[in-house]
Amino acid sequence: MNISLTLLTALIFTIYLIRYFDFTKQIAMLGGILFITMFPSTSTIAFPSMEPVSLFFSMLIFYAVINKNVFLFLLFAISGVATKEVLAISSLLWFVMTFQLKDKKALLLNTLISSIPVITFMLIRSIMGGNPLEVNYGYNLLKGEFPQNYGARLFNFSGLFSITIKTFLSFSFLWLGLLNIRKNKTLMKFSIIIPFVILAAILLSSRITRVLGIIFPVVIPLFLLFFNNLKSHQIKTATVQIPFN
Repeated sequence: MNISLTLLTALIFTIYLIRYFDFTKQIAMLGGILFITMFPSTSTIAFPSMEPVSLFFSMLIFYAVINKNVFLFLLFAISGVATKEVLAISSLLWFVMTFQLKDKKALLLNTLISSIPVITFMLIRSIMGGNPLEVNYGYNLLKGEFPQNYGARLFNFSGLFSITIKTFLSFSFLWLGLLNIRKNKTLMKFSIIIPFVILAAILLSSRITRVLGIIFPVVIPLFLLFFNNLKSHQIKTATVQIPFN
């Protein structure tokens, strides 16, 4: 099941790259390969885990958001939250992509739609007998409880170094794509969720590299823009002709 979902996600991701970011088939296929070989994919594919499912739903959520399809968004977001709590970040993703101040009715409607994944997350926790804002296996934020070791992790050298390494390993050199953040308006909007996912991974999970994997529909396309720029430069160079009369 892990292998099947990973390959299916790679296929959908490849189509996503071609259709919405105008990458060539070759560059899009490279994107699919980068997804399959990234650490969050390879570290979980060999044993039973929910990460391949969460990566699959993450791709579907981005697909629904970029199409602004309410039905698909709610279907994929609710299903995604049921597999991986961090996918509640889809609420922020929908809100950012549909945000507009001019139409107050649309703003109110999209705010309501964007709140549903978070509400679903809290309902699932409550129905299963847990606390709506329970983190790190037992700490309830509503009661003022917070894992004591998190301060130590963030504000001492060894803890901060460990977090930095884990964050880097999630995508390694692909993080260089953030240098292209202003080159595509859609990806620039999508990238707003990156710091929130990083913060959630650090504060609410001990498996930072796996959690950060869900933002691959942003990080990998940003990296592929390096190749797209190279392709554009080559095309412009090839079209320069010197007339001889």
